[in-house]
Amino acid sequence: MQRTYQQRFPAAPRVHLQVTTGTVTVVGSAAEDGIAIDVAVRSRKPFLASQMRTIAVRTADTLDIAFEGPFVVDGRTAASVDVTLYVPATSACEVRNSLGDVVVRSLLGNLDAHTSLGYLRVGLHPDWKGDTIAASTNLGDVRMAVPPNVRLQLEPNTSLGKQRIEIPSYPGYPVARIATDLGNLAIATSH
Repeated sequence: MQRTYQQRFPAAPRVHLQVTTGTVTVVGSAAEDGIAIDVAVRSRKPFLASQMRTIAVRTADTLDIAFEGPFVVDGRTAASVDVTLYVPATSACEVRNSLGDVVVRSLLGNLDAHTSLGYLRVGLHPDWKGDTIAASTNLGDVRMAVPPNVRLQLEPNTSLGKQRIEIPSYPGYPVARIATDLGNLAIATSH
């Protein structure tokens, strides 16, 4: 069973998204008028999908988005939430996913993304103007595509896995901390 829905929120300078299990896609949007999410709840049991709900809390400068519902039943994953988050490209994003992949595209602002189990893909906007990028996973591969004109001080780290760094690091420029405990790491120029 799959249940889909969309929600819109007023724009915020910072967005924090928390997902327990599922795939997260973050897309930087040229629109500055708001934040939107497309949600697909998947479950083998229809009544579980209907019980999932979005929790959104707005503070002065941050929109916190999380999902509440029965993710685990009888010790097994019972439901997952796939989320596409559309944010103003200049918003800073913090993404936390416990079990699933994270994909980030066309972001102009700061990024702090982590998944415990899953791959992480980061693609920066050609006009990226942030101060920091942090992207990490405990178990999974990490890939980052950097536009040719963006300069970063790279701080890659893999505990067990291969590193493939195809661009130079520029000391004194914004820092990109890219890490995986168990997996491969690649940083290359975007095309």
